[in-house]
Amino acid sequence: MVMLYMVALLDPIGGQKIGTTFGSFLKSNVGARAEALFSGISITDDATATYMNSSILAFLEGRGVAFSHRLLPAQINHSFLSYYFRKGYWGVGFFVNSLWTPYEEVTTEYNPYGSGYFWNFSDIVLGLSAATSLYDRFAIGGSLKFLQENLYDTSYYAFMLDFSSIYLVGYRDIRIGMGIYNIGPDVSGWALPVTFRLGISGRLYRSVYGVAQLEKQSDNYEIFSMGLEYRMEALHLRAGITSRGEKAFGLGLMTKKMRLDYTYTDRGLFGATNTFTIGVKWK
Repeated sequence: MVMLYMVALLDPIGGQKIGTTFGSFLKSNVGARAEALFSGISITDDATATYMNSSILAFLEGRGVAFSHRLLPAQINHSFLSYYFRKGYWGVGFFVNSLWTPYEEVTTEYNPYGSGYFWNFSDIVLGLSAATSLYDRFAIGGSLKFLQENLYDTSYYAFMLDFSSIYLVGYRDIRIGMGIYNIGPDVSGWALPVTFRLGISGRLYRSVYGVAQLEKQSDNYEIFSMGLEYRMEALHLRAGITSRGEKAFGLGLMTKKMRLDYTYTDRGLFGATNTFTIGVKWK
């Protein structure tokens, strides 16, 4: 019922309206694992949960950090850094999420080879996340985010909230995650990209895990995605696909305290991307 209500709520402002919201990169996944499976709301188990589903922080052990970098076409970079710690029934995290381009010299009609001035574009999000477990299988969480967008000598600012939950079924590692993201006031007449996600993950057969997700964006049609992960002791292999035809392939190298993840994503006409993530955890 909750899922149907949220989808119905967002449907009137849905449809294909790409380019009509502020801060569209807020809809992007962070972390190579979430990118490979096109879902992070139910299966995330590291510091990237601060952004993908903050409620998971209530079930993570100890402390951890994660750094992720994605190389996009046109020399666009997407970087993410996060830290979390858990104390009792509470998990708390901090993150920085940024989309940016290198500086480029300004050219004009009278200075076609450079004017001596430089410009770049950047989106920077600072976030604080917190979660608590209501009992040993269910937790809720939320994030407060501040966004600053810079373009040459112009800047815009926005505050927004995320709310999420996670339920551990207790059978075959099945987890159900749900969240609504980027709730906040308009920025200079532009709406924020409100996004609803519902995801489920679990063990399909022995070491093979599956994940599925429904995503409803306020400026786009529904997106369905599926992914598979094959887990060996130190090596995890992953693949995912979306209803838009995007495909991803990735792998992860695991130890007790560290993980390295890489994902190659084919987005068709929008080009290919490479995502790298390193994570460390300790007690």
